[in-house]
Amino acid sequence: MRVLTVCREAPLNLTIHNHSIAEFIFEQNKAVENFDVHYDYYLIKKGGIRGYIEEIKNFHFFLKEKKFSYDIIHAHGGHIGSLVNTQRRIPVITTYHGSDINNTLNRLISLIALLFSKINIFVSFKIFHKVQKFIKGIVIPCGVDFNIFKPLDKI
Repeated sequence: MRVLTVCREAPLNLTIHNHSIAEFIFEQNKAVENFDVHYDYYLIKKGGIRGYIEEIKNFHFFLKEKKFSYDIIHAHGGHIGSLVNTQRRIPVITTYHGSDINNTLNRLISLIALLFSKINIFVSFKIFHKVQKFIKGIVIPCGVDFNIFKPLDKI
């Protein structure tokens, strides 16, 4: 399976793995690659409404250049999910991390993604409760690898 992950570009000086991708996104994708899932990345360089609107044309060109060869597009954030859903050929999964739902204006900007994504994933029940009357979705909390971290007595 080929997945295109769409997310904001992270400055290299803020990462520990020397990729322009947030640590948690990179690590999630690396963990799933063991199940024959292959990831490519499309990084959004400019934030804000203007940045996302300007990016729509570039994103469509990128998909056309790749011949729409992805099985799924995974958008990290409602703003990005709205941008990605301007194409309708490839199913979109959007993960909402909080700021895209907690703020009323951001929730409105995320509305396209909330309505048109094939699956909406929320990282907490608190976020999901703000939209569950209108939108179907699932809650998958950002997790901890218990093969590495184990509960211990404080003392």
